[in-house]
Amino acid sequence: MRTLREKFEAILRRVQGVAPGTSLEEYRRVLRLMNHQVRLLANAGAGGREVCRARALLVDVLITHLWEFARNSLSAQARTEFPPIAIVALGGYGRGELN
Repeated sequence: MRTLREKFEAILRRVQGVAPGTSLEEYRRVLRLMNHQVRLLANAGAGGREVCRARALLVDVLITHLWEFARNSLSAQARTEFPPIAIVALGGYGRGELN
């Protein structure tokens, strides 16, 4: 059985290589499918904390996908010169409690 992360990543493969700005509707469709996975989990009897963690995981996977797309759109030279950065989650998202 696939993990929820694997399911989210499989859904995101539908927009692999598609620039977020050029096909916002495709990204909306993917987000709806990912949210549906979270609702299925809740409907199957998952507890509130599990559903919150699933929602935070959804955002983790989506942000990672968008970051990878942005980084890969840079030239090879720009990638080597780009300073290291960190994306830091704050508030409820940082605690993994989105819902």
